[in-house]
Amino acid sequence: MDQVGDVLAGFAAAFTGESAGAGEIVHPERLDRARLDYSTASVRVVDEYLAHLHDNPPDSDEQKWARTVLGTGAYLSEVIRRDAARARARTFDDAAVEYPGPAVRANRNLAA
Repeated sequence: MDQVGDVLAGFAAAFTGESAGAGEIVHPERLDRARLDYSTASVRVVDEYLAHLHDNPPDSDEQKWARTVLGTGAYLSEVIRRDAARARARTFDDAAVEYPGPAVRANRNLAA
């Protein structure tokens, strides 16, 4: 892994609780870390956590907020990176075959 990737992986590991990292995030008790497995489904767990923070912003020091933002971003980046290995590139026509419907037909008409 490259140097930037190593740094991001470190922030992601701290966010999930896999490593102590540089300190704790904001409201760690609201993040169900047991469900953070780097799957695309785990993004919902992160979304629930962020929704809580949005609705209940705590008075916290700037360093905790910085760790929270960096950890969240690093975790989501790692989810994307890991999922990309399983994904396959698709064209619009490939998607149209898999998901036929009015929106696809409308987009085809616009392209014509």
